[in-house]
Amino acid sequence: MSDAVSPVKQTFSSWSPLEPVDQPCRRISCTQLDYEIRVVMHFSEMKSDLQKDLEITFLGAIGLKWMEEGPYSVSDTSTDILEKCSQECWRGWNRPMHVAKESPWLASVSVLPHTHSCLHYLLISDEHIVEILAEPSPGAHWVESGRADK
Repeated sequence: MSDAVSPVKQTFSSWSPLEPVDQPCRRISCTQLDYEIRVVMHFSEMKSDLQKDLEITFLGAIGLKWMEEGPYSVSDTSTDILEKCSQECWRGWNRPMHVAKESPWLASVSVLPHTHSCLHYLLISDEHIVEILAEPSPGAHWVESGRADK
């Protein structure tokens, strides 16, 4: 019998701070100030009926990973395990927002103060992969396209 600890398999479930979004996102912009991370998910840049962008504010943020999406991505997360969009026109595309279960990244920082209630969020766009460790229930609202980055 081996004393080796078996690695925990990380899984993700689709998530949204508002109503569910069943289409991909073109890109993600991000700003950080102390323990607050604000992201804008630019849905309006996709050819779809959704002409607004989603601004999400994560409070109590203790971790941020930002990567370009692509076949050479350095993300620890395999996008093959993520839930796909169900609309016919987006079939095969990943849903844009997820929460990790059994996150090795979150587990690796769990000895730090104020981490016991944090969640591991995964945001995916056509151009970026963003992972955030932050408190539950981030604030969110829809903004007019083009207004979000100004």
